[in-house]
Amino acid sequence: VTINTPNWIERQRNPERWFPRQAFMQGIAGEVVLDCDVDVGGRLSCVVTSETQAGQGFGDAALRIAQAHVMRPAMQNGAAVRGRYRMVVPFTPNG
Repeated sequence: VTINTPNWIERQRNPERWFPRQAFMQGIAGEVVLDCDVDVGGRLSCVVTSETQAGQGFGDAALRIAQAHVMRPAMQNGAAVRGRYRMVVPFTPNG
């Protein structure tokens, strides 16, 4: 089941704290796309599918951010089922 519009139970409140330090100090922006499996408890298990500005630490930071998220799981016939979610994590040094 593909989840297009997540209903978040928990979200990372301060994603800027995960911004890779060296990239932040140099004013480098980036973006990461994650492909995530969502279990029946709403927890995400993700892999990086693309990372703009590779080698700056954005992929690892995005994975840590995703681990702090929990969503309501997908439902089928009234029961929670595993799903897939594509998460885009932008990193902008200026907020």
